Amino acid sequence: MLRTCTRRAPRIGYLGHSARQLHTTPNPLRSSRLALGLGASAAGLGVAGMTIYADSNTAPPGATTLSSLARSYLVYSLCSVPPLVNNSPSILKTCSNIPGLRELSEAVVRRTFFAQFVGGDSLPDTLPLITSLRQQNMGTLLVYSVEADGDVKGAQWEKNVQEILSSVNFAGDFEDTQSGGRKTWVAVKLTALLPSPDSLKRLSTFLLASRPKSNVPYPGTPDVTDVAFFSKGQGSLPVKGLSSEDITALHELYQSLRQICAQAKKRGVRITVDAEHSWYQPGIDAFVTALSREFNQPNAGSESKIQNGQPVVYGTYQAYLRRTPLHLSRAMEDAKRHGYSLGVKLVRGAYHGQEIAYHERRMAESKSDINVEPYPAVWLRKEETDRCFDEAAELLIRHTASSLDPRRPQQPKLGMLFGTHNKQSCQKVLDCMVSSGLAHKNEEGLAEVKTGVEDMVCFGQLYGMRDELTNWIASVFKSESPMAFKYLPYGALAEVMPYLSRRAIENQSVLSGEGGAAEERRRAGDLIHFKKHMLCLSYLERSSAPGVLPGGLDIRVTIPATRSSDLRGLYKGAARIIGLGTCALSLSAIATIYADTETEPVTSLGELLRGYFVYSICSVPTLVNWSPTILEMCASVPGVRELSQAVVRRTFFAQFVGGDTCEDTLPLITSLREQNKGTLLAYSVEVDENQGGRADQWKRNVEEMIASVEFAGDFEDTRKGSRKTWVAIKLSALVPSADSLKRMSKFLLKSRPADDVPFPGTPGSFDMVVFRGVKEPLIKAGLTEEDIESLRVLYEDLRTVCNRAKERGIRLIFDAEHTWYQPGIDAFVLALSREFNKPSSSGRFNEQPLVYATYQAYLKRTPLHLARSIEDAQAFGYTLGVKLVRGAYYDKETAEYPESQSPNCPVWAEKSQTDALSGFQNTILTGAGWLGKPTRTSSPQTDIGILFGTHNALSCTYILENLVDAGLAHRSGDKEVVIADGVEERLCFGQLYGMRDDLTDWMVHTVKANSPMVLKYVPYGALADASDAVLG
Repeated sequence: MLRTCTRRAPRIGYLGHSARQLHTTPNPLRSSRLALGLGASAAGLGVAGMTIYADSNTAPPGATTLSSLARSYLVYSLCSVPPLVNNSPSILKTCSNIPGLRELSEAVVRRTFFAQFVGGDSLPDTLPLITSLRQQNMGTLLVYSVEADGDVKGAQWEKNVQEILSSVNFAGDFEDTQSGGRKTWVAVKLTALLPSPDSLKRLSTFLLASRPKSNVPYPGTPDVTDVAFFSKGQGSLPVKGLSSEDITALHELYQSLRQICAQAKKRGVRITVDAEHSWYQPGIDAFVTALSREFNQPNAGSESKIQNGQPVVYGTYQAYLRRTPLHLSRAMEDAKRHGYSLGVKLVRGAYHGQEIAYHERRMAESKSDINVEPYPAVWLRKEETDRCFDEAAELLIRHTASSLDPRRPQQPKLGMLFGTHNKQSCQKVLDCMVSSGLAHKNEEGLAEVKTGVEDMVCFGQLYGMRDELTNWIASVFKSESPMAFKYLPYGALAEVMPYLSRRAIENQSVLSGEGGAAEERRRAGDLIHFKKHMLCLSYLERSSAPGVLPGGLDIRVTIPATRSSDLRGLYKGAARIIGLGTCALSLSAIATIYADTETEPVTSLGELLRGYFVYSICSVPTLVNWSPTILEMCASVPGVRELSQAVVRRTFFAQFVGGDTCEDTLPLITSLREQNKGTLLAYSVEVDENQGGRADQWKRNVEEMIASVEFAGDFEDTRKGSRKTWVAIKLSALVPSADSLKRMSKFLLKSRPADDVPFPGTPGSFDMVVFRGVKEPLIKAGLTEEDIESLRVLYEDLRTVCNRAKERGIRLIFDAEHTWYQPGIDAFVLALSREFNKPSSSGRFNEQPLVYATYQAYLKRTPLHLARSIEDAQAFGYTLGVKLVRGAYYDKETAEYPESQSPNCPVWAEKSQTDALSGFQNTILTGAGWLGKPTRTSSPQTDIGILFGTHNALSCTYILENLVDAGLAHRSGDKEVVIADGVEERLCFGQLYGMRDDLTDWMVHTVKANSPMVLKYVPYGALADASDAVLG
């Protein structure tokens, strides 16, 4: 049986070596069957992926990049968390007040929410996007999304008015370059064009009180008295509740809007006035009515570029308001009475929660006031809103069809924009257009629109949402100009951020409803999977030998021959068959293909996206370098601290850390063992002397080392075979001050006998003076009493840890650190190795080394250092434990020596030198003389245990070759390497948890032994304590 599954999140979009990959169980007998099954599976998945867009008659948007899909998934995942949305304004405000964090938050917002929902910082920045939209047969509804703030000097509202005028001219200039339609419109939000939105609220209160009694539910419908407010001069009306500043601001706004509308009519650009909360709506309605009566007149002789007598001004009608049926009917009557075309933007409404709360507050404040309606302004059930929207839409379509009947010339003309994310509503409008004669189905199955109707009927969706619905509308109609619009905000990032967060709060009903955040997240996931499937199919089709599957699908699959004498081709050969070598076929190996297995879990899309996010951040050096400072600043700000911790836990912590405690890692290490992988546990909490209250952290770290050993022992007692749960130790975390280790290292370097081993030298018997003997020479050499005491306490603590580890059969790996600590570390490891690595007849676990030292291939000293270690093991009769790595502190080491070629620089200048030395040491260490099956009576020369810690695939293949050449392993078929009995106890490979899972998996499926040959280095620790270790 063939299954598609993965283990953990890969990097997405990068075909490099540090991500997960496609691979299979390496049974050579199944390879041809697997190849056929893989091809069939990929073909089936690819065809299945195409069904996402089957009803749209369009291909899926191939131009959409994996990074944009990942961004969408992340953005809508965050939008699905109400507490995060509700607190976004305060979070952004706090971040903007902290240097460093401000730049980081702006960078994050720009690459996520801004990129998802905003067209650009300025009008010219939107040009490529609106051009692209028009090429996709879509129009644009531009909206300047900077809000007025009464506390800010400089009158932002005045700038907003000027920007609206600029938007009109920009839209007109763009449409002058297009042929027909003039489908770039401008949206206006009135509260952003006043010094204070409270003026509009007070106007609304005044208008409601001034109108005659009506049967239209709150907030009513405009009356003749409303327009009179604008037609008469300032101060000529009794305006109870409005200040002189309110009246002045409102009249100035009216004149500004008249200027905007006049220019819009001249340039052929339509203006839509956004609806807002019900407490602003009477005032907004009054403005719209007055402007519509003036600027929506047909005026056949005018210089307007708007054709067919269509309106310039569109009011917004919210279907979730109970008033809408009567309100819309009254508006149509007013248009007929005054002889103008009515512009209608029909939406469901975005402020349902706030409207309910507002009504409850009014009821509580009014008590027995009979003027407060018993029901809120909005329908209580979504079904009522849906019915209201659909009925209003049908009314408008039927009326439009009637207005085109030459027998009924008195009917006012309508212009409609249906703003909806509901496909059913769009389908109903389309069906109604066909049934009413505004469109007909042609031979291609498209709705061919009657000439002129495309100027009357349009649909719109928010930019960054429901793209698949917009694509469907754009493709299902055949018309002379676009029928689909995107509502496109723009504005400078710093100014738009408050708007974005405020709109997110106001539009939670949109985010949580149909077509909202959850659905958008699912859509992004579907498209990611679609691209994965198509890339898999494309990859297979690019291989060589053709084969035809049922249905005529041509699949090409290659099974390359692997020479029995050349293991180097094994890794690359497997890559061509099953996607191993290039790290991430499609989404950096978003799927893992297994043959005939039922045990592999399916990795969730969330984990895949987490991996992409984490590695994207890790690829920005500046961000990585500043991460400790950023985290420290975040931790000092309430609210931001909790948010940052939540983000880190769900991203970096989940990617690289096994859990908060030993016990929390149990499910992971159990899963790893079931996958034939061992574990190297590392308690990743470090001492920070600058943090108050943590002076005793080193003591807790020592206790945790013992707890780790006991935990590992308990786990291994439940398993059969070799004990492959080990424990890593970092010495600088086990002393009160790491400077003690540094001063010890300086003392040893000065006091050792002269030697030809490059810095930081190699240890010898002299080094033991630090752990025993008189203190005076040590003090004279620069160590303090506290240093000596803490180092000797550490030595005894380590002896305690080693004794428990020996009893429990748990090996200890001592991490290498910076060279200024390394002489001291070497001395500790040497003393412990001489004591605890000696084979003995007592105890249960004595056939392999207990203590492993780490040897860094990038250090120039390593060849001689390793040779001296082997000599010391022979001289003192103990088993040598070697963990060989390339090294992790290159930049810090070279920073001490600006001239990389300096003879004093401890590291090799070129990576090729490190690689060459690593390869040479691999060859030496994998010789038969060192790794033959050990016995208690074997000669010291044979007693070495090795852990190769490497993320380099070539190094792993060379080591396997060396084992085969030395007779310590043999090949089985073309792909498997079988390790000789006993060697698996003395040799292992290791990779970091959360990285190079592709290499780990390949090793597991390629190398056959009696116990796991590969270990994952799994850090653990409480989030607050482990953050420095993970990100520092």
